[in-house]
Amino acid sequence: MVHVKIQTREVVQEDLPQTTLDVLAKDMSRIYLDNSVLSRDYGAPMQSYLDYLRHGMEQKSPDDFGTSNRWGSSNGWGFPDGSRLQQQHDHTKSFLETIEVYENIVTSPKIISEYDQYIYLLQDATHNPKSHPHSSYDEFVLLEEIIEFHQSIYQLLRQRLTPYTPLEKIDFPKFLRESTLHRPYEGKFQKRMTAVTARPSFADAELVGRAIDFSYQSALKKQPSKVAIIAADLDIVNLVRNFGTTMEGAACRGLGASVEVYFPSNDWQNNMGVNFQSDSTGFNKYETEKTEIIVKP
Repeated sequence: MVHVKIQTREVVQEDLPQTTLDVLAKDMSRIYLDNSVLSRDYGAPMQSYLDYLRHGMEQKSPDDFGTSNRWGSSNGWGFPDGSRLQQQHDHTKSFLETIEVYENIVTSPKIISEYDQYIYLLQDATHNPKSHPHSSYDEFVLLEEIIEFHQSIYQLLRQRLTPYTPLEKIDFPKFLRESTLHRPYEGKFQKRMTAVTARPSFADAELVGRAIDFSYQSALKKQPSKVAIIAADLDIVNLVRNFGTTMEGAACRGLGASVEVYFPSNDWQNNMGVNFQSDSTGFNKYETEKTEIIVKP
């Protein structure tokens, strides 16, 4: 008889701490926004992008927006009903107002570039009114105002970009870009709809790398900081979580430098609610170890 001891970790989703962007911004030294949040559909919490504007088209990620010129009016655009568009309008406005108040809400250059392409798509929808024979004038006005809100968010975040000078010992974005840390570990945070790529995207690696670098350099200066990323992308969660298992992650942890990552919650639509997912310490403090003994003959 052989006794096999298996240790796993599990997270009870309901037990994860919930907060809001407003509360988090008051507590954090810096918050980094991913494009999966900037282009999120507030009218449908579980949808990542404004795919309702692309009638009959499969959902695309921000990386595809730059090559989407072929999505012209000939492919057809569609509007949602007025109430859903109104929800998008109201919450994009609220998002802008929050970002205006908190100057510690930032992003990275590549995310800004993707966000610019996303706004271009929205503009393209309004510039082809003949392709919306069933859309009302009020719907076009709402969409134009949504675009104006996004443009204001874009300008604010662009103005807050800071130069990045990698440390002599380690360039965190480069390190992450050349890694496979975006892959799920121990079966946690696995994608269900899309395949995992061989390497992290440049945008994901840059965003997470800059967040880690900010925390690390603050710790070196004896100015401990609290840093968070808000994203709806499991690759980013895995990059943050798995970084803690590396030697570089251990070095950051030794200085007290860490980054937390949050997902938009079901309350994102109404109150910009977010749920904690993991951090860069290498072990989610909300995970519990589970031991199972299996007897094999």
